[in-house]
Amino acid sequence: MGKSCLRLSVVLALVLLCGSGFAATMYVAKWDGGMGTLGPITAWPGQTITIGAYISGVPNTPGSQLIGFQAYLSKTGGGSFSGTATMGDWFCTGDEFFAFAGADNCGAILSTGYLTGGGDLAKFTLVTGGFGQIVIDFASKDDDTYAADDVYPFPMVVTWGAPLVINVLPRLTVQSSPMTGVPITGGRPGTTNYTANCNLNEVVSLTAPATRTTAGGVRWNFVKWTVDGVDRVGNPISVTMNNDHTAVAVYERQTWTLMVRSSGVTGVSITGDKPGTTNYSVTCTDQESVSLTAPAVHMAAGAVQWNFIKWAVDGDDKIGNPISVTMSAEHAAIAFYQKQTWTLSVQSSGVTGVSITGTKPGTTNYSAPCADQFVVSLTAPSMHSAGGVQWLFVKWTVDGADRVGNPISITMDAHHTAVAVYQQQVTTWTLSVQSSGVAGVSITGGKPGTTDYTATCADQQVVSLTAPVVQPGAGGVRWAFANWTVDGVPKVGNTISVTMDADRTAVALYTVMIPGDANGDCSVNVLDLIFIRNRLGKPVGSGDNWKADVNSDSVVNILDLIYARNRIGARCQ
Repeated sequence: MGKSCLRLSVVLALVLLCGSGFAATMYVAKWDGGMGTLGPITAWPGQTITIGAYISGVPNTPGSQLIGFQAYLSKTGGGSFSGTATMGDWFCTGDEFFAFAGADNCGAILSTGYLTGGGDLAKFTLVTGGFGQIVIDFASKDDDTYAADDVYPFPMVVTWGAPLVINVLPRLTVQSSPMTGVPITGGRPGTTNYTANCNLNEVVSLTAPATRTTAGGVRWNFVKWTVDGVDRVGNPISVTMNNDHTAVAVYERQTWTLMVRSSGVTGVSITGDKPGTTNYSVTCTDQESVSLTAPAVHMAAGAVQWNFIKWAVDGDDKIGNPISVTMSAEHAAIAFYQKQTWTLSVQSSGVTGVSITGTKPGTTNYSAPCADQFVVSLTAPSMHSAGGVQWLFVKWTVDGADRVGNPISITMDAHHTAVAVYQQQVTTWTLSVQSSGVAGVSITGGKPGTTDYTATCADQQVVSLTAPVVQPGAGGVRWAFANWTVDGVPKVGNTISVTMDADRTAVALYTVMIPGDANGDCSVNVLDLIFIRNRLGKPVGSGDNWKADVNSDSVVNILDLIYARNRIGARCQ
């Protein structure tokens, strides 16, 4: 290592002479390293060392006395130091370089006061800097004066010992990033961040733990070492201490993948700490608390409405929305949705129990749940039979509004009511009412008229018909009612009922009455007289009393007996 000029100059020695003549005084100046250590000193950065400037000499002239001196201090080598004097006054002399200098980078003058021939020590303290070698030395200078107004032609003679050498050994700084408190093992163990004093060219092994858990359970993973900012491969690493070095164990926080999905429908916009559109995944740091919020309603393509149901994390249902997920492992969060459902009420009017077909079939009246925007097709039968009555389809109405066509389509964007309107089928039958033997008979009842005539009747209508028991005919001939026939089938009584389930023909049969033939046996004889006698005075409208009124005067009396007696022997043609 090179050596620059270090100078300790005894500038002026004031010698008080107690007699005639002047003589030079010889002094020896040396560094006393460590208050008595003259050889090289080994130190580490930041170490405090006390250095003594030892001046000794014997005056040539008895009684002479050294009363003061100045010391110019400097250093060479790559090391650095700082320090202060512990004796004397410090002041600047101009252009001399000294490591302890204050402003202006000037030299320092150490004035010890009076030194006697035995030698005194002026000392100062330094603190070593970084790795390197510090060389401190004196140099003579004999052309300075002690005081501007005192000139002494007899300067001191000073000789110097060897310079003081301080070898500052290297220091290893061990850190961790971005957190501290990591226990490092190896040749210089410790807990980050820390420093270690090392021997020159010592090879230090350092091992960082692969994982580290800090406050709150946060996990960190070792990534790499850097030495003096340069990446190093492997763990452990070796550092050769040929200078001061800084080794940093770099960590990164454990990361986990959070998968965010939706069920039922995708493309849902999730908000919160890790927003996105389902299905997606994000990277999270260990122990990070992630908030996720799903919209209550999601409108999908086609304006289909989906309603939020619940969150599940790793298959376990979660209560509430939003939810928080602590990322201590890989997690999957699923927002469950279901389509909006609407109720379709399907009814029929006029008659119930109608079988409706289509995408929501059933028997009226019924209801069916439908998904939002689902298009329902409904078909009503054109005819429905109930209890033998036929019902004809008329139209559909939806929410009270008429719809054209059958089937119809309904888009389920709300609750709807569809009604199939029916009306009873009107089936008519023809009733033909006739009379036999005599025409122009006045028929009474449900379909009255004068024979022969026809009447229109509703399906299943029950028609009552009454024929008169005596029907006057032309030429005063009277006709007696015999019986009814319906479609050729004889019926008992002059009043009958006909069920109109088809076209029907009702015929009232009459026979001609011989004047005086009260009993209708086609012969006027004594039996007719007995028949009339037995009904004398009885009302004609009761029972068969009318037959006894042979003279047709609406009463049964002696005249009817005379009328019949006068015609005894008459017979039917």
